[in-house]
Amino acid sequence: MQKLDWYYRRLRAMSADEIAWRVRSALRDRTDRLFVSRRQQWREPPVFLNGHGRSDGPGFRVCEMAVGEIAARGDDNPIEKARYASLLARAEKIVEHRLSFFDLTDVHLGDPIVWNRDHKRGQNTPMVFCPALDYRDVDAAGDCKFVWEPNRHHQLVVLGRAYRASGDIRFAEAIAEQLDSWLQQNPYGVGMNWRSGLELGIRLINWVWALDLIAESQVIGPERRQRLMDSVSRHIWEIDRKYSRGSSANNHLIGEAAGVFIATSYFRNLKNATTWRRRSWEILNREIISQTYPDGGTQEQAIGYHLFVVQFFVAAGLAARATGRDFPQPYWFRLEKMFDFLAVLNEGGDQLPAFGDGDDGYVLDLGRHPRSVREWLALGAALFGRAGFKARAG
Repeated sequence: MQKLDWYYRRLRAMSADEIAWRVRSALRDRTDRLFVSRRQQWREPPVFLNGHGRSDGPGFRVCEMAVGEIAARGDDNPIEKARYASLLARAEKIVEHRLSFFDLTDVHLGDPIVWNRDHKRGQNTPMVFCPALDYRDVDAAGDCKFVWEPNRHHQLVVLGRAYRASGDIRFAEAIAEQLDSWLQQNPYGVGMNWRSGLELGIRLINWVWALDLIAESQVIGPERRQRLMDSVSRHIWEIDRKYSRGSSANNHLIGEAAGVFIATSYFRNLKNATTWRRRSWEILNREIISQTYPDGGTQEQAIGYHLFVVQFFVAAGLAARATGRDFPQPYWFRLEKMFDFLAVLNEGGDQLPAFGDGDDGYVLDLGRHPRSVREWLALGAALFGRAGFKARAG
């Protein structure tokens, strides 16, 4: 439990409208408790998919590289060979259910993986109705950060990249296996992994990238896809009706909307996808302006979160361009200013200054280090044609 003065400060930061919204949310949660078991039941595809449940192609592709292209090319460049070998080594550990995150190195998550567990403390989290779970009570629930991190499924994207580069089917099969165990252990509305809309949003983005990277493998058959799509639909529905507001409308709201926008852009035949996509598009378009200053700095005034939200805005922006409904120019202009801000902060070295709150969060693991400012400046150079970003990236 937080101390009383924490709740007092939070209450003072809230408007009357926000307090009223939180009261309504509490009443909604009471009602939800009555229906949670019904919402966990298997649904026939026509319930959550358009077109009588028929499969539809992806709304966009995340990678143009052919499966096995890197392995077939046999690059003699020592830097590229080292990167390829490093990627495969990381993927092999993930196949063995070994992950490194925060201060844990190659920790074994179980066989099958135990998803509702703080693997640092060796403590399982209660499988109770998620709004009733006090994620701040470490003694009762474990450290939520150590529970949530492996459940963001960054590791599935690493496996997908390894499959795409090597053509080794084992990496695609490992994604299917880990998704199966996650779906089995995480029924809708129960446990830590349904507790935060931000976590649902990040997980959706990583599912999109991982599934698209292994699409040619065909390891996600019709039955497995239906179970996964049922959960995707629940993820989006849960976020959409609980978007963060008021004093909580910070990086959480951006991550929630980015997850919904990217998932509905990719899984086009979800029922309500058009409505969900439009609403998330409007939120992102609004929040990139309202949550940042004209110089590109975030109003949250936390340097760690600056890079975090840049990643959300980039991923959502690329999905919008790929599906033909781009964001307007002010969106991209402000995003470029956010890269400008990063470039200035990075003038003194490889690390950003430690200012304000931060939790080492990131959205996608697509390079050597997902929070490398240099790698993101290189991406900014490609997006905006900025030679200065390229030079700073090295």
